[in-house]
Order: sequence, then structure tokens, then C-alpha cells
Amino acid sequence: MRGSGTYVSRAAVPGLVAVGAVAVAIPLLGHLAGSPLSRIGLLPDDAFYYLGLARSFAVDGVWSFDSGVSTTSGFHPLHAYVLAALYAALQPGTEAFVLLGMLVTVAAGLPALALGTSYTIRTNRIAPAMLFLILMLSRNVSMNLVSAMEWSWVVSLAGVYLMLSGGIAGGRHRRLAVALFCCGLAGSLARADFGLLPASILAAAWLCLRAEHGWKPVLCAASGVAGAASGVLLLFVHNFAFTGEAVQSSARMKQLWMEQYGPTARPIMNQVFALFGDKTLVTETLVSALIPISIWVGVAWVRQRRQGTAENSGATPWRDDASRLLWTGSALSTAGYIVLYALNPVSVQLWYTANLVAPLFLMIALPAAHLRTRTPLGTAAIAILGLLCARQMLAGSAPRSDPEWPYQRAAYDAAQYLKEAKLPGHVGSWNAGILGYFEGGHIVNLDGLVNNDIYSYAREMRLAAYVDAVPITYICDFETMLSNPQKVRRGGYDGPAFLSRLEPIHYFDTPESVQGRLVLYRLNPAGQTVQDHGASASPP
Repeated sequence: MRGSGTYVSRAAVPGLVAVGAVAVAIPLLGHLAGSPLSRIGLLPDDAFYYLGLARSFAVDGVWSFDSGVSTTSGFHPLHAYVLAALYAALQPGTEAFVLLGMLVTVAAGLPALALGTSYTIRTNRIAPAMLFLILMLSRNVSMNLVSAMEWSWVVSLAGVYLMLSGGIAGGRHRRLAVALFCCGLAGSLARADFGLLPASILAAAWLCLRAEHGWKPVLCAASGVAGAASGVLLLFVHNFAFTGEAVQSSARMKQLWMEQYGPTARPIMNQVFALFGDKTLVTETLVSALIPISIWVGVAWVRQRRQGTAENSGATPWRDDASRLLWTGSALSTAGYIVLYALNPVSVQLWYTANLVAPLFLMIALPAAHLRTRTPLGTAAIAILGLLCARQMLAGSAPRSDPEWPYQRAAYDAAQYLKEAKLPGHVGSWNAGILGYFEGGHIVNLDGLVNNDIYSYAREMRLAAYVDAVPITYICDFETMLSNPQKVRRGGYDGPAFLSRLEPIHYFDTPESVQGRLVLYRLNPAGQTVQDHGASASPP
């Protein structure tokens, strides 16, 4: 076809989409069909928090990761309640529940894949097709689709919300307002910071539509913000009902970490770059050029409020209000999430791309779909997308059996060891997900993400007092948790009085990593120190 976009044959775009579908399906099926042990290195430790909490709630009606030693509100409820309902209905075994959690996230991600496929085929432009293929082939997307985390829910709800938002400029505002409200509500339950997307669409409606269409589109967009705010309010009520505290303890812990580390955008930008390929200088350079081009073209076109103002220019204007609205909202949302996550860089993880995938795709795809290759910007954008697409296809053809977190196998082995050892007292751990889930649900989390009791102790640098009060008599974690000054300070146990009480008694075979070895420590009573932490260890 010929027009404002790049010339392609009728089969080119569907062909690229088909290649992407196959490329996504192969690793997904491989992950799902893999052995239970292979999943340990592919799922993040936090996923096992969800599984452990859901199991506890289904069995005991309490959101606790440690069988009642503490309660927690440190989770996003939509995913947790779905898992809890499935556990209550099916009563799966320990390994089967892990597979079920992976299947849930695959199913939750299918609407996002369907929406992306539909948009790409309907647009029938080569640039959005290449961009969609790049994202589908990325390791980030492949890993998150089976992560048993909230990522898939957030991406799909964001995609639905953006699809609905495209109709704001048209009629039927009442029905659309209800749909946006419900989607915003569900989004906040899927992830508490979802509301930034509806707020961005509201700002875009005010900027792009109010002058020509009046206040109805703005009020319609505001209904999505009201839905997201209602979801956050419901989350506060839920937290208070189960823990007596409205604000999630995990959020307060992350605020504490932010105070200690300071802001930087590098961690979240690393995750953005990972959506386009391996973390290499070439990928970062290409993406760093592509995004400004998209912003430059998008801003120029949004300012063209009438088609006729650019008839003689080198670019074709956007022909509808929906495109201007969606691009502006997507750009504001993308920038907003990058700033938000830059404020707390230590908490940024692989799944923090959830809120970014859909708006980032539209921010680049909408202007790219209308670029002519005869213009310098069009040529540059198509060339960059072509290079990224080629790199992703080459990388996507490589085996993906290598685990993201190979050292987590040691945590699985330690969980089996602790399950059999039945040590007196309680065992604590900062990275407690795998340990606690496979041990049976008795490991006490010490970083405060799924333990509402930790915050006040960590803030006052008194974690030792909490450990003694429980009491915790053993700690099992990686060496870096006791040797890295930043982690020691972040956890609230910076001081020789506590660290000198820890006696290593058993080492687990740990693949070489920055985490160091996984060690089981005996916590000696207060006042009793261990002189040599490197002494040879033996089982208790």
C-alpha cells in the first residue's frame, strides 16, 4: 500500500506478526514444559512471595508469609486473590502451584498480545510491525509472561485502557466513562501506581480536545482517574482490614530505601533498553536516538490541530483526534513512570516495565506509522527499527534455557534442607521467597516487603531487637546481605553488635554470582560474638 506510511506488501505486516507469535510461543512453551528445578532460576524470588501468601490465605484466611508470625499488605491484590482462589479451588501441590502461577500470567498477558497484534495488522505499516516484533522478541517480555508476577495483568489492563481512551473524542461518553472507571479500578488493584496512566490521558484530553470538543471528553477521561483513585482507596481499606495499617508496609520500606540511595534514572532506563534487546552500547545508542525522534515528530504533529496546516509540509499530519490524544497521553505516561521509578531506583526490577510497555509502544508506533521514508526523520526511524528488529531476531533465535537468576537454585536446596532439619526457633531471611515457599511457609522475611512489623525497626536501625523479640535463632541468606554496606544500612542492622553474633554453620552450593554464597547462620544470643566468620562450617 502507498500513503503516509512506508510502502509494504500486503503480506509483510502479517508475516512479521506471525514470526513474532512463533518466537514468543517457543520460549513460553519451553518454560512451561521445563522441569520444576528449571523454573527456580527463571522466576523471580518475589513470585514465590505471591505463591506463599496466596497459599496461606486460601488455607488460613490470613495474608502471612510465615504462618502467622507476621501479617502483610505487601502485595498487589488482583494477582494475589486470583492465585488464592485457584489454590482454594484446585488444592495443587507445591510444584504444581508454581506451574499454575506461570499459566495464570501467560493467560493474563494474552489480551495485551491480542491488542498489539490487532493494532499492528489494522495499521498495516512496517514501522509499527517491526516495533511490535522487537518487543515480543525481547527477553524482558518473554520472562515476564511466565513470571507468576503482576506484570501481565498490568500490561493487558493498560492496553485495554488505551484502546478505550481512543474513543474519548467521539460520542457515547457515558458508556465509555463507565468502562474507563472499571478499567482504572482494576488497574489500581493490579498495581497501585497504575493511576498515572489515566492521569496522563486526562491531561492529554485537556490539552488536545477541550478547545474543539468542550468539556465532555475531559470529564470522560476523568472517570478513569476516579476509577484508579477508587482502586487505591479500596486498597487502603483492604490493608487496614487485614493489618491495621492503611499504607502498604512495602511502600514505606521502599520510601526508606529512597531516602538512603537518592534518585537516578539508570535502573529503569536499563529495563527500558532491555525491551529493545540485550543491554549493549549499540542497543542503548539506537533506542536513545529512536525515542527523541518519536517525541520530536509527536510534538510537531500534536500542534497541528487542523489537517490543512501541514498539507505542504514534509510530513503527513495525524488525521484524527484519537491519535493526538493517545500519543500525548502515552508520552506523558512514559515520562511520568520513568521519573517515578527514578525516585526509588533500588526497587526497580525486571517486572517494572509493566506500566511502560503499552504507552511506550504507542509513543513510538503512532508517529512511526505516519512517517515517510523520503524525509530524514522517517529514514532514520525506519533504519533504527530495522537494525533493532534484526538484532532481536538474531538474539531471539538463540536458546533461552539459561536462567535469569541461576543462584536461586541454592535457595531451593536450602529450603529442602531447612524443611528436613526442623531447627529450633525461627529462621529469618531477607530474600525469603523461594526459601519460605518451598520450606513450607515458616521463614520470616526480614526486608519488610512481606512483613509489616519490620519498618519501624529498620528505620531506627534496630532490626536486631526485632530478631530477638520473635525470636529468630537462624538466618539463611547470601553473604552479600552481611558484607555489602549499602544493604546492611538499608536493612536496618548496620552495627557490629548484631553482625558479630552471626556464626556460619552451613554453606550451600551456590553458582558464582554477585550475591556470594548462600549461608545458614546461627544467631548467638545478645552479647555473645563470633570471632571468625570464615570458619569452616558444619551442619547443626
